Amino acid sequence: MILGLHWIANLEGWDRAFKSLLEAYARQLKAAGAMENADPERSSERALVLATVLTAILADLLGLTSASWKAWVEEAMSLLARRGADDERTDDRWVEIRWLLRFRMAFGHLCWRNCIESARIFETILPELDEGRFRPWPYSDEARHYWQIKGTMWWGWDAVHLARYEEAGRLAEQCLALGEQSGVPSLRMDGLILLAGVRMRTGECRKAENHLREYLRISRAHGLKYLVAVAFHHLGMALAGQGSYLRARACIQRSLAWGRESGQLLEGSLQSLGGVELALGNLTQAERCYRRVISLYEKSGGSVALAGALTGLARVVLATGDLVAARGHLLRALAALRQSGVSEWVVGALAAMAELLLAEGQAETAAGLCSALLSWPATPNYAPETMQHLRAELEARLQVLEMQLPPEVFAAARDRGRGSRIDEVLAQLVSGS
Repeated sequence: MILGLHWIANLEGWDRAFKSLLEAYARQLKAAGAMENADPERSSERALVLATVLTAILADLLGLTSASWKAWVEEAMSLLARRGADDERTDDRWVEIRWLLRFRMAFGHLCWRNCIESARIFETILPELDEGRFRPWPYSDEARHYWQIKGTMWWGWDAVHLARYEEAGRLAEQCLALGEQSGVPSLRMDGLILLAGVRMRTGECRKAENHLREYLRISRAHGLKYLVAVAFHHLGMALAGQGSYLRARACIQRSLAWGRESGQLLEGSLQSLGGVELALGNLTQAERCYRRVISLYEKSGGSVALAGALTGLARVVLATGDLVAARGHLLRALAALRQSGVSEWVVGALAAMAELLLAEGQAETAAGLCSALLSWPATPNYAPETMQHLRAELEARLQVLEMQLPPEVFAAARDRGRGSRIDEVLAQLVSGS
């Protein structure tokens, strides 16, 4: 019944209020279990109910801080450790809840940018659907397709954030194939959005735009207002990747309007808008966007997610000539990225650092960093939304440095950069602050 009510709450738009009730109920269940010496059967039933409640709570991270999410996860893991093995032999409901909880945990790890752990869980649990061990709620073929497609899509986004674009593209195609098998048009959307994300990051922004227009068409046809907002957000990024910044701004502003009303997409839309305003040279507007994003992420505890906004803010203050502030923002971003394993934002942050080093007069170090960025396998294909000219900029900067430095100094710096690894460069920059 809890899972059914949660499903209805999502459909009817009162999921936030329902989640608050679930959180209160979970605390009451936990308190009752601690105070009462119940018989084993009743204790097991209470644990199953609590695990089901936690499954619903962890379905949506809106309003959850990093700390509160970790607390709910620890509670869920404790239940699985104490109840899972024995109870699964006598109660099939535990099989389902154990799977759903792991699915929710994997999604949460993705949202908090612990992508390595998220991908590991998805890789483990998705084959269980294919093997037919059970059918998750609401126990239909369509539901099985739903969970397969959602899990494959989130796994694909893990690969995107880790700069594993070939793997992400394969998972996107798998999503699309599963959507076609399901016979439900709306289930194709997850494959379309993931494939668009891969295309943008491999420099194929026009192809990404085509995927996103199809995504927008389907979401409008089914009256899915939230997904319409998602479509405009990503469509804006695809347009920015083609240099069409004014059209990009108009699209992102439409998604931002939804974000301000619902609380969803807010950080992402603001960050994307900041990138567009920066590309247009509107430094004041860009700074306002980035500082708002940083404030929101600091409240939620998303330290890794701060990296993109910190890099954007560093670029803004660097453009105004504040080298000290730019260095502070970049070092903070790089420190978070070094701990996370997330690769998607690393190249952008390091490219900004190369620009800063040049502005500080550290030409030799800047030359080594530019050379390293141009040598890493992901860099030639790296085309984030508002930085599609990154590689050309790095090459132009390296040409300037070649003229500034003595030939033997430049050659040595270039060779050091080519032979460096990303983790080594991050460690040197962060420790040398």
